[in-house]
Amino acid sequence: GESHIGIDGGYGFYDTGAQATAQNIANTSGSTVTYTSDYGTWVGRIYADYSINDNLIAEIGYFISGEVNATYTLSGASAEEAYSANGLDFAGVYKDDSGLFFKGGIHQSTVEGNASVTIGDGNINQDFTFIKPAKKK
Repeated sequence: GESHIGIDGGYGFYDTGAQATAQNIANTSGSTVTYTSDYGTWVGRIYADYSINDNLIAEIGYFISGEVNATYTLSGASAEEAYSANGLDFAGVYKDDSGLFFKGGIHQSTVEGNASVTIGDGNINQDFTFIKPAKKK
């Protein structure tokens, strides 16, 4: 069978939940909190596929994103957080002789983050990684 290598690129939307985080900080601190937040970033993907036969294709890919940032400010303190994602995906494609195709697959994604809190002249930095589960519908 034939094999191909390709590159995809685009823009991905991501809600960091900055509005809720700002409200939580305000509730905890008793201060007014302002925030700015990105709502998306670039996403790139490289993939390879292999034609098992004329109708079945197997595909594997790796994707990575830029950072989505949020900044929170209140009297005497500020906080910043940044998130990026990467992961692997696997798919199977069935195409019929008319050119119509069906594609289904799975992926594993990791979202990595970094937070920095400044209170007065001091900084507190924290790196973290977590796997965000898919939303159930």
